[in-house]
Amino acid sequence: MVDSTHTIRVDDAGVVWVSGGPVITRFNPQTGEWKHFPLVGTYGNESAPDGSQWFTAFRDKGPIGRVKGDELTTFQPPTNGKPQRLVIAKDGTIWFTERQGNKLGHLDPATGAIKEFDLPGPEASPYAINFDAQGMLWYPSHEMDTMNRFDPATGKVTEYPYPHAEIAMREFFVDSKGRMWYGGSTNNKVGYFYLNEQK
Repeated sequence: MVDSTHTIRVDDAGVVWVSGGPVITRFNPQTGEWKHFPLVGTYGNESAPDGSQWFTAFRDKGPIGRVKGDELTTFQPPTNGKPQRLVIAKDGTIWFTERQGNKLGHLDPATGAIKEFDLPGPEASPYAINFDAQGMLWYPSHEMDTMNRFDPATGKVTEYPYPHAEIAMREFFVDSKGRMWYGGSTNNKVGYFYLNEQK
């Protein structure tokens, strides 16, 4: 049924979730049960502490999708900026990148309210997203080759240069030391970064 697959995640219960294709796919290895949810062109895919699964939809108008139990709910950002990746904050709210809309979005699942934040530059093009150890959000500019730190409390963005052309970072992973790891598919780089603030 799925003609293409994208991001795969395994939740805390050991259930496998797959984005992409014409549907979201859920597979339970213990029971062998497959289930599909009708949301086209999903991309980002993350598990929330309450057991819900969250998706960005990069095609068409690009809603944010949530699967909780067997129910799919969608949330539509004000800008049809094609959400790409998302991250779940400690408070359970959702932050996501709108690469073609040049914005970051914030969704409160309790109310369904979405707030968008304009980003600096002629083509901010945010892609990957994650929190650092200090609770700041980081995203790379896919087109401007900068690394950017976003303060969720103030909306302030600080831009940092990237030492290679064609940044092309798809995801960030934070290790136990607070380093943020990435892969750059167009420049064949794997590395990590952290903010070394002078006291």
